[in-house]
Amino acid sequence: MLCALGCRENAVAESTSTDVSAASAPLDIPTTDVSALVSNLSQTHARFQAEVQGMPTLELLLPKAWRQAKPSADSPMFQSAQVLFSDVDPQRPAVVAVELSRMPYDVPIDAMLRVKLQKDGWQVVQGGFYTGPFGELYETTATRQVAKTMVVGRFSARLHRGTIVLISAVCPRTRWDELKKDLWLANAGAELLGTKPDGRSEERKRVASLPEGRKRGPRPPRFETEYPASWSAEVAASSDKDISGIHFRWVSGETLQAYIVARAQRHGAEAKPAVAELIASAKRMLEGSGGKFKSQPQPIAAQDDPRAQSVPGWLGGFAADGQLGDSDVDIRMGFAQSDTLTFGMLMVSPTLENDTIAALRAQRAFEIIRAGLASR
Repeated sequence: MLCALGCRENAVAESTSTDVSAASAPLDIPTTDVSALVSNLSQTHARFQAEVQGMPTLELLLPKAWRQAKPSADSPMFQSAQVLFSDVDPQRPAVVAVELSRMPYDVPIDAMLRVKLQKDGWQVVQGGFYTGPFGELYETTATRQVAKTMVVGRFSARLHRGTIVLISAVCPRTRWDELKKDLWLANAGAELLGTKPDGRSEERKRVASLPEGRKRGPRPPRFETEYPASWSAEVAASSDKDISGIHFRWVSGETLQAYIVARAQRHGAEAKPAVAELIASAKRMLEGSGGKFKSQPQPIAAQDDPRAQSVPGWLGGFAADGQLGDSDVDIRMGFAQSDTLTFGMLMVSPTLENDTIAALRAQRAFEIIRAGLASR
């Protein structure tokens, strides 16, 4: 029987973080059901197609008065846009920009979008995962000062097996109340034709810490999980009958790009290890591999790890700066607990500053392994 730590990712969990200095009034987000709303919009809205060579066709729900515009390399906000749509107000234009790109590996779309917005000078106000009529997407609202104008953007990211879709719906702050529903519909009502969104770009494999069946004498706890196919998995040797583990490595050529270890520790209901003890154990494990912490581990905020909300018994995630050999690395830890078992995970990856895609790939692998953890 699967224990309480058998878990799956939550597709609809929402987390929010509000900065009152980012806007002069609340930037509320419509929460009307898209499917119900679409059936009543035939008189005012239409399906517009965004076509990019070599990519699936994207359909957007926009007001009928909107028109396709030509992307401009001079735009301070939409330099990477492949398709643009604009309304008919030349003095206070609203714009919806579309960017489609190939991504053969799984990445966390929420973290990817936040990193992109931060690099582009946006200040995130509110965000979360949503399930629309065409699958799961991560949406967020952000603000930015452009010349003398405060603008508001509603952004979304989704992963359709090998294709990342980014939609940016932007208008002046003074038009937000007027256009917020239209900007939200452009994101939530977008459909990538011919594909079924599943949030994946690569296949996944399963691995168990011990083979099935029983042997005489005490055995370490058996657990299993899944991981991205571009990674390798190796069962860890253990001399402790109460501890088992699995090593996960992403190797490119002969170079180790990132590393994750997942461990299960058996204990009594009255002998649960405290979080501080678990962090200290992870630190010793890293030091035993030649690494070290350069900063004290800090809790990862809920809005920066929204999928963690679906993990039963989740104690929290922690991040720190580290060093492995001559390289600076990012360190991530996470722990979950039942009455008799504690799961611990430790990740070492390139820093976001040094290799953004590698860091995001490692973070998503961490989430996938965590989501699949199950024990018999």
